[in-house]
Amino acid sequence: MRLNKKGLFSYILFFIIIIMIINQLIIFQQINEKNNLMQNTLSINEIINCKRTILEEKIDNVIYQELQKEFIKQYFDSDTIKENINQNLEKIFLKENLILENQLKNEINLPTKENLNKVTKVSITHLEKVTIIDYIFTSNFEKTIKLTKKIGDKMNTYFEIPIDYKISYVGLKVV
Repeated sequence: MRLNKKGLFSYILFFIIIIMIINQLIIFQQINEKNNLMQNTLSINEIINCKRTILEEKIDNVIYQELQKEFIKQYFDSDTIKENINQNLEKIFLKENLILENQLKNEINLPTKENLNKVTKVSITHLEKVTIIDYIFTSNFEKTIKLTKKIGDKMNTYFEIPIDYKISYVGLKVV
């Protein structure tokens, strides 16, 4: 049995078209897999960033509320204000597994109230009609102690309170 030239050409053309279709399906599958991986990665990043933002807001809120409370009481002892803030922050930091890391000495400490008292300060400025209370994460003299936490398992980001981070409360004096 002999194939004529038209039949052979049609068979080869059909075979080439089938190979091209299979190749296109493979490429489409690879693109689809990469797209799914990218969407999963973006979702994980979004969740991690959300956790970091919630933690930042929680810390800012605790500090600000404590500064406001002390202003309302008109109690302006910086050491007491610092102790009260750090006592409240200690609970959050320990619950959230934050650490005080000294990069120079390669030391890690828990953010207890006592340790926080060493790396923070409160300053109070009385002006004519305004009182400003600042809570500042000062670190140590060498500026090597960071308050930090790794967020995420497969994809990591770090939450870190920057050195010289400051939250201020400005209150008007009632005459």
